[in-house]
Amino acid sequence: MNLYQAKPSLLLIDQSERAAGAPAGLPLLPAYYVRDQASRSTTVLNAETFKLLEMLIEPTPYSVFSSHYAEEELKELMRILHEHELIQVDAPTKNYARLLRAPEDPRLKGIPLVPRTIMINCTPKCNLLCKHCIVSDKHHQQREVLRFEELSIFLNDIDEHGLDNLVLSGGEPLLWQSIAKVLEDSLNRSYTVILYTNGMLINDKWLGIFKKIESLKPGGLQLHVSLDGGTPGTHDEIRGVKGSFQRIVTSLERLQQAGIPVASVESMATRELYEELDSLISICERYSIKSLYLHPVFNFDQDSRIQELELDYDFRIRFLKRIQDMSQSGYSVDVRYSDPYFPAGLFKKESARSRKEAELFLESILSGDKNKINQFSINRQQPETLMNCDGGTSQMFVDYTGAVYPCMIYANSGKDDDYCGNVKDHTLLEIWNSQGMNRARKVITREELSVCSGCEHFDHCGPTVKKCRIGSEIALNDFYGPSYLCVKYADKLGISTQMVAAYEGLLGSFSR
Repeated sequence: MNLYQAKPSLLLIDQSERAAGAPAGLPLLPAYYVRDQASRSTTVLNAETFKLLEMLIEPTPYSVFSSHYAEEELKELMRILHEHELIQVDAPTKNYARLLRAPEDPRLKGIPLVPRTIMINCTPKCNLLCKHCIVSDKHHQQREVLRFEELSIFLNDIDEHGLDNLVLSGGEPLLWQSIAKVLEDSLNRSYTVILYTNGMLINDKWLGIFKKIESLKPGGLQLHVSLDGGTPGTHDEIRGVKGSFQRIVTSLERLQQAGIPVASVESMATRELYEELDSLISICERYSIKSLYLHPVFNFDQDSRIQELELDYDFRIRFLKRIQDMSQSGYSVDVRYSDPYFPAGLFKKESARSRKEAELFLESILSGDKNKINQFSINRQQPETLMNCDGGTSQMFVDYTGAVYPCMIYANSGKDDDYCGNVKDHTLLEIWNSQGMNRARKVITREELSVCSGCEHFDHCGPTVKKCRIGSEIALNDFYGPSYLCVKYADKLGISTQMVAAYEGLLGSFSR
């Protein structure tokens, strides 16, 4: 008699109570999904397939569960489970798959059981003096920095709940006293570690650790290396240390020779870099780096050093148009430019697909396969409801003291309302279900936005301009206000002068 059992490495997550009746504006939430903690893969299932897999957590004879289904239905459900390698036959073990259910809570409708990604700015220490830094320059005197011993219980917690990604940033994370232990510990975890580094410190020690992870857990570590120019002059000027460009390029070469892939180069989009973009792409191609991400500086706090690097209106448009052209040119490097607080949607050749269109598109795909129709609980988008950002809905941010916020921007708000707890003192679920997270999760309607609601560009505006409320609050003291860049460039964007009148007194050193 055959015995069937769900693979012991599986984590079955039932979010059906959260998904049912979720408010429009929150991300699409799978009601049922399975996380394989051995392969780090996630499979979304419909209700019936999930129910069958749940029955098979313990070794079960075919005759026991076959009585619950018609023959053809069971055959199809078993086909799906076999296809996704979710069950094993005649190999019973005492280790069982685990089931997690998101408890019903009216406050958390539409919110997943746990975040998919957690970012830790693990240290403010850095070996560079970057002009655009929004971490190290605000913490001249370090408070107590997290130690591995304080973090290990939280790492157990997030791993047991099926976290996808743990992002380590800084400062320079390779200067964190606990980084080696966290990286070594990740070999025993199901999540992927995404490491943001300036690349200056990569030596034989780090090459050995990276290579060990790549060998024992392929893809378990993704390196993102910072490089802010195609020439030494541009990069070294921004990063504040002469010779840093050459040291980073040498590190890229050593990583390539060691067979350690670099997932991406991360660059600040500046006027100088625009002229050197081809050189920077050539560096990526030379070292087999497939992605290049360009990030404009944003200057919520009116910092004069950061203001120097912030792109003006014309350069923002030039970057947008150039990246559009490059996307059609057949480069082997995927170049992306993200300008979240600028109404970039106004300048795209094709307007972004609306939420309603996206839902119809998704439904049309799902309807082609009866086994996938109920994969997602689709939150109907109301025309006047805005999509929420990822902070508090799929990710959260931990600073180097262990304090938690919905995202890095909320961490800089200075408001007690945005504090969500500390990883040294609270569990993942206590933090994720805290009142601090709920401010970021507030579903906002168009009419609540004090200025954007009447803007003629609203429907084509970049999504982050509308959904990042904390950015508006920090820059303009108005949680429901527009992006500070919309105010700054109101005349060039053709936005009402009344909007400028409402905020120009708060802009201070923002040049117009």
